[in-house]
Order: sequence, then structure tokens, then C-alpha cells
Amino acid sequence: MIAPPGSATVAGSRMRKGSTSRFAVARTPTGRAVVFLVALFVVSRGIVFSLGFHFDLEWLGLSIQNIDQRLLRHNLAQSLWYLHGQPPLWNALLGVSLRVFPQHWPQVWHLGFLGLGLVEVLALFALLLQLGLPRRVSVAITAVFSIAPAVLVYENVFFYDYPTLVLLTVMALAVAWFVAKPSFGRGSLVFGIGACLVLLRTIFQFPWLLAVVVLLLVACKGHHRTVLVSCALPLALVFAVIAKSWFLYGVPSTTSWSGMMLARA
Repeated sequence: MIAPPGSATVAGSRMRKGSTSRFAVARTPTGRAVVFLVALFVVSRGIVFSLGFHFDLEWLGLSIQNIDQRLLRHNLAQSLWYLHGQPPLWNALLGVSLRVFPQHWPQVWHLGFLGLGLVEVLALFALLLQLGLPRRVSVAITAVFSIAPAVLVYENVFFYDYPTLVLLTVMALAVAWFVAKPSFGRGSLVFGIGACLVLLRTIFQFPWLLAVVVLLLVACKGHHRTVLVSCALPLALVFAVIAKSWFLYGVPSTTSWSGMMLARA
């Protein structure tokens, strides 16, 4: 049987349209999957706390990364200005919480970490979908991750390891979104989170953020202007912090502890 003229073209067009829509749907989180993951998160955390888990504040006094609470309460700006061992973001957030919520700051941080945990679950699920994994596989991986013992532990320890994980996951998702459809808003999200990571953890330094810029310039060849405009303000902010340490202490970095950390390693 001979097909009518143009039928193959029409059929091919329909197949392309169908495959495109299925691909797009596969990358979009659905309501039932999101409800399941949120419910699993809430129930699992409820069980954990019913078993006697609590938010561990021990690292507040043990960690050398934390400025003394008295200084944060009464001399926050001066303490951050002369801080040289660590990037300022963690202590800035801690200091603000101590001053705004002097009696209830532990509860505020606990709720904040739980919120970060929920963001991590949803961002991981969206990232797996964006990378092309099947929906059921993405849900399974995210569910197992959500109730993994290490995740439950770090989610209840007052330290910047868990916020770092969440920021990295959201940044990876933002990069995937930006590469799929470059825009100033998505680029600002990528480099804004990247700047937060540099200002939070010493392991992330200015060259790392520059490497992200270069990678996006290579990946998005027709959108160099969008990449450069999006990264301008975050790069300037990070460079300003580094310039301050360079001017005060002669260290062109967010930390003066590199030698000590290498010696410990």
C-alpha cells in the first residue's frame, strides 16, 4: 500500500512533536511524585525526633571556624571585617541569628536545616529528571537518599557541611537549567550560589568560580554576553572579600589557614 503524498512528513512531524512533549514531561516533576517525597521527608523526620534525636549544637563551641558568640553579639561587623581564617558568610549568618533571635536562635537554625533538607530532596529529584533519568528511578534514588543515615545525621549537626551539600545540588540544577535555556535570571542563580559557596567554605576559592564561568562560556557559545553579565556582580563580591584579606593580611584568599590545613592533612 502506497502512502498518500506528504503523509510520511506529517507522521514524522507528529512523532517529533510527541517525542519532544514526552521528553519535556519526563523532566518536569509531577504532583504525585513530589507529594510522595515530601510525605516521606516529613514522616521520616517525625520518626527520627520521636526516637530522641535532637539538633546537635556541640560544634558551636568546638569548631575553630566559629567566632566567639560574645563577639558576634556585640561586635559583629568588626569581627567579620578582621576575620581571616574563614570566609565570612557562615559567621555572618550565625551573628545575625544571635542578634535577631537571642533566645530562640537554636530553634531557628533547626528549622532552617530542616528546610534545607526539604530543598535538597526536591532539588535532587528535579536534577535527576533534568539529566534524563526515568521518573521512577529518580524517585527511588531521591527517596533512598532522603532517609540515608548520613543525611539524617548531617541534617541535625550545626555545621556548614549540610548547607554546602544543598547549595551544590541547587547550583548543579541551576546550571542544567541555564544550559537548557540561558537567561540572566538563571545565570544569576548559578553564580549567586557559586559566590555563596566561596564565601561559605574554604575549599571553594575564586579560581573555582572562574572555572564555572569558563565552562558555561564553552557550553553556551551563543550566549557569552548573558554569562558574563550574570557573573559580574557575584565575582565582584567575592573579589572584594579577597581584596580585603589581601590588603589587611597579605593573603589573596578567603582563608589564611591553607598552610595549617595542609600540615594537618
